[in-house]
Amino acid sequence: MIKDLRTGCETSDIQGVMDGSLDPFVAAWLKAGCPTKRMQAKDLE
Repeated sequence: MIKDLRTGCETSDIQGVMDGSLDPFVAAWLKAGCPTKRMQAKDLE
């Protein structure tokens, strides 16, 4: 199981991810509104 803790996206297709199938993770990142940028903005406040 591979899980992105920032977005909650997960898959059991380990070989697919290792072969470069990252589309679900990229889509989840974009849908979440790039959480890292939000965290950085909070640090600046």
